[in-house]
Amino acid sequence: MEGTKSERNIQSEGDEVLHVKGSHNVVVVKGGLKSVMVKGMHNEVYVDRLEEVTIDGEHNKVSYKSIPDKKAVLKSTIVQGSKNNNVVKAK
Repeated sequence: MEGTKSERNIQSEGDEVLHVKGSHNVVVVKGGLKSVMVKGMHNEVYVDRLEEVTIDGEHNKVSYKSIPDKKAVLKSTIVQGSKNNNVVKAK
């Protein structure tokens, strides 16, 4: 997904990789994703199940409810120089 001020609802089975590029986008994913890659500013991604996240930019938020392996830890990468990004587990 690429753009500015876009809103999307996506259904996913768990093997997909989501790329979000741009600014002020909101993406809600029902189901799971293999990976989320966010590049830009002020983007928000909400996903039910997630294995890995990479963020390159500023003021981005990725929120997830669970990871596939309950004993594992979500793999997250914030690219050097990126600021004010959040990866949070939703309650």
